[in-house]
Amino acid sequence: MALALVGLGADQATSLRKVVERGNEAWIKAGRTLDKGVLEPFFDGQAFADLARILASMREDQMYMDLELVRIEYRSVVVDPDGKNGSVAVSEFWRVTSRHLGTGECEVILKPRERRQTYRLTTTGQGWRIIRIEEDPNPPKLETEECPH
Repeated sequence: MALALVGLGADQATSLRKVVERGNEAWIKAGRTLDKGVLEPFFDGQAFADLARILASMREDQMYMDLELVRIEYRSVVVDPDGKNGSVAVSEFWRVTSRHLGTGECEVILKPRERRQTYRLTTTGQGWRIIRIEEDPNPPKLETEECPH
């Protein structure tokens, strides 16, 4: 699928994509460490609150996540005319392995499936930050696979 660049040049598109890529890298680290602090340079507002809530829930359940971004497809990158807000629409395919916090034992593996999302970004004094993640309202059904023994 061709990437649609709306209202911006290649440099801005690269900047927005880099924030999404670095945000995903931070999410992978946060999933393993349950440390919401690694998300702060990339996420703010509702996006940060939502991800922090997931991490808190995992900690409460004595679990952590091994996250693998199997593939990402960029569908569009848009910057508003004011240059202060933008969006990156993606299809992401994640493999998620939930593990017990104390033992590291695998509890469940979610198979990669397409997750259509739109990252909403805004500029701050520190550059672009993801402020909201809009999920497809009708995602494909979750499928699990067995943990290796």
